[in-house]
This record gives sequence, C-alpha cells and structure tokens, in this order.
Amino acid sequence: VAGVSSLFTEEPANLYTVDLVCHGVPSPAFWDDYVHSAIQVDYASEKNAAFRIKTPFERGSYALQVMSGGRIVRRPAALDLYYSLFMKGASFRESCYKCSYASLRRPGDITIGDCASVGNYEGFHDEEVLSIMLLSTEKGIKLWNRLEDSVDYAELDVELESSLNAQLNHPAKRPLIRDVIYSRLRDEGYAAVEKDIVEGLSWRERAGVAVRKAIPLKLRIKIKRVIGGKRARK
Repeated sequence: VAGVSSLFTEEPANLYTVDLVCHGVPSPAFWDDYVHSAIQVDYASEKNAAFRIKTPFERGSYALQVMSGGRIVRRPAALDLYYSLFMKGASFRESCYKCSYASLRRPGDITIGDCASVGNYEGFHDEEVLSIMLLSTEKGIKLWNRLEDSVDYAELDVELESSLNAQLNHPAKRPLIRDVIYSRLRDEGYAAVEKDIVEGLSWRERAGVAVRKAIPLKLRIKIKRVIGGKRARK
C-alpha cells in the first residue's frame, strides 16, 4: 500500500487502499518444505490450503486443510510445527522483526485484521470469528459511510484492541530460537524438529486439545460465562 501510494503526488479520487494487520510471514522455503515433508503433498499438485477451518468445535482456530488428489489432509494446531513456530514468531522473515508499519499509524485508507479483543463484545456473534476495520483517512470514512448499512458491526474499543493486538503497537519480537530454527530444519529435518515441539507440550496444552475436541464451542462459551458470572459475584 505504501509503495502504491508513493507513485502519486496526489492519489486519484477513485483509488482506495486497504492494508492488513500482519503478524509476520514465515519463509516461503519453510512453507514448501512443510507441505512436502509434513503433509506429504507435492506442492505443484496442491489444490487449496485453508488455515481457518470452522467447525462446531472451533470458531476459526488453525487447522490446515489441504485438498489434493481427491483427499483432504488436516493438521491440528497444537501438533503442528508450522503453526507453533508461527505463534512464537520464530519462523518469520527477518524484515518482519523491524517492520515500520506495525503501529496504529497505517498507510491505507482502511485497515482490516483479526479482532484480538473479541471477548469484549458479548452477544455479538459469539461463535464466529470477528474482524476489525480501522478508518485512517477521510476517503476511508466516506467509503464506510456508503457501506455501513449493509454490514453488521459494533463500535471497536481501539485502545483495548491496540493493547491486545501487538502488531498495532510494534513489530513481532525476534525470539532467540529464531537463530537456530532454520538451520535445525535444514540439518535435522522437519520430522525431528516437529517431534520436539509435540513432546514439549505441557499438560495444560494437552488438556486444552482434548477439551476442544470433545466439547462444542457453544457449550464452552456457556460454561465460561457461568464461571465468569460466579467469579464476578464473589
């Protein structure tokens, strides 16, 4: 978006730019190795990859689903090296750790991204994934005014969102493991590194996997509210 905007001394009136709240991008080579080694799918034959599989048990948690050769391969989040390293920020490209756009000062007219403060909007599509939309320019506001009647939305607490959504404050922090992760993948192979991740899961993480598999999302939300209400009364 910043690159496109730099082409003009004055942006055309009919050009609207939209940027993303990006949390970082792993190496393309890592993705190629992941698809080939972990999922055992020929990258050239890959048909579709979906990262947000929505089921009665998840509102949109990571579960990679690859459609290839008439079969579907799914990888649950807690047992997946690609996802685990992504969440730790350990597999990003080096440029991600010094991104100058990770702040509330956005280059686009409109910014879209995941809603990190989703728990703050009780009763608003509780079982669904929520997105945010930030309006940074007058053009963005005018465009929104033309669209808002066709969108179901709630006013965003921007201060709360920016406190929870790290990339609205600063670039991803570079963990120490980033120094060795790609060399380990190259030297030891994908399976060996993934085994370390899976075996390193705590009992809480393993329990969380079991709960998410066994209890539907609607019921988990109800239980959480009951527990939360009891704590509040105390």
